[in-house]
Amino acid sequence: MDKQTEGGVSVLATQGSITLFGNICGKVLGFVFAAIATRLVDPTDYGIYTLALSIVIFIQGFASLNIYRSVDFFIPQFINENEYGKAKMALRNVIIIGLLSSMVGLAILLLSASTLDGYI
Repeated sequence: MDKQTEGGVSVLATQGSITLFGNICGKVLGFVFAAIATRLVDPTDYGIYTLALSIVIFIQGFASLNIYRSVDFFIPQFINENEYGKAKMALRNVIIIGLLSSMVGLAILLLSASTLDGYI
């Protein structure tokens, strides 16, 4: 392999290991939180918390449109092609669309709160 390929593989391995470590830490912390929370509150209260959190996460998945994933795709492409203006514009558009769609999701959640309250 040439020097550029070796450097790219090294960077990819480093970034991949950082991502893997972060995902593992997130899962461990979530498990520890669940273990502690179930000991501190009644099963009914924890069930209500889990149901409410599930509803919010479900709606958030639709509200955000998963547009943040486009940052991982477009920004490196534009930077690699030295098109910094397009990279900046793509980031700005992702932030604006993400904020607007999240606000719409929040409004839907707030408007449907009284209906959801009957199920919890």
